[in-house]
Amino acid sequence: MSRDTELAQETNRIADAIVKLVERSRGGVTLFKLDREIPGFATEDPDSWDCYSELGGNQQIYWDGMTEVGTLALQQVLFGNKVAVEFTTPLIYLLLEGRYLNCENWCPVLLYPAKAANVRTPQGLLYLPKQFLKPEMMRPRWERITPAPPYTAPPLPPG
Repeated sequence: MSRDTELAQETNRIADAIVKLVERSRGGVTLFKLDREIPGFATEDPDSWDCYSELGGNQQIYWDGMTEVGTLALQQVLFGNKVAVEFTTPLIYLLLEGRYLNCENWCPVLLYPAKAANVRTPQGLLYLPKQFLKPEMMRPRWERITPAPPYTAPPLPPG
């Protein structure tokens, strides 16, 4: 078996494990939880990988300290519409995990099942608080979608 085939199989295994973990969890899943519960996702190796995107000319780091396949799997689920992403704050990580990622340009996120998404973007699915779903808050090329129960939020008031 070639290295590329092995890499693809291991990436898919980890991506599937992430999706299953997120789907069976109640509420948002931290990336620390992925570190703890998904074998092969994280590494203690100083030459670890990170997952990031460029946003407005700035690099936004979603997570650090991963294996190569862990990074590829996280990219697959984040940017491949396999999970919904909620942008959050380091305070939420402190409350949920008692710690946060000490990394410059960290963009903390929580993961939800794809069916929880209420916005589809060219980059992936989002789970946004209802106050951000007003038309004036939506960016061009963002599409508001209806999440599946139990994630369906009450409709927004007019105006």
